[in-house]
Amino acid sequence: MNNGTDETFYVGHTDWHLTALNMERVHTHFAANEVPFVEMIVTISLERRSKFFYYMFMLPANIILMAVPIIHFLPPNKDAKIYLSKSTFTSSHA
Repeated sequence: MNNGTDETFYVGHTDWHLTALNMERVHTHFAANEVPFVEMIVTISLERRSKFFYYMFMLPANIILMAVPIIHFLPPNKDAKIYLSKSTFTSSHA
């Protein structure tokens, strides 16, 4: 997960998960100055685990995808087949 970076003050979150935390110290020497220029490069990687995203986007999309094969089992002359195919088409493209 990290390269020895201290995570004692990290507070967990319900939507975000800390996947990587790396710190690197870089010394750059310039000809005009004897003292090195020091940079701290911090890399933080987060992963989102949102319940809102799942319930608002993924769950309805999966329900629509499961309804599509049902259309093929309906008789071809039924109005329900036309209505169901129109509603799945419009809801998947909205």
